Amino acid sequence: MSCSSSPSARGTVPASDSLSKIFDHGQTFNNPLKVSDVAPIGLGALATLQGLNQADELPMIAVDRSTSPTRGTVYVAWSDGRDNIKPDFLSGAYAYSDVFVAKSTDSGASFAP
Repeated sequence: MSCSSSPSARGTVPASDSLSKIFDHGQTFNNPLKVSDVAPIGLGALATLQGLNQADELPMIAVDRSTSPTRGTVYVAWSDGRDNIKPDFLSGAYAYSDVFVAKSTDSGASFAP
């Protein structure tokens, strides 16, 4: 499986996380499946975090390899600023980062929060 983020202009429509399945050791990928929209973090149009640092909302992927009944569950986690936006004197609003997680119990065919 491969996980990627599509970019967006800060302060406009959120980007999205997508997931592709690989069946032949990376030779080909299936069509990407949208996991979620992703809201940028930081100072909106300035695209920076406090202290003028920049951040990417890059997704991470993990698969449960335990011997429990949840074996095979696919998890995707990413940073997202949609739920913690506060007033900011520089840009008008600052989106603080939260971590979001989606999971799939059907080998990545669909995802739920």
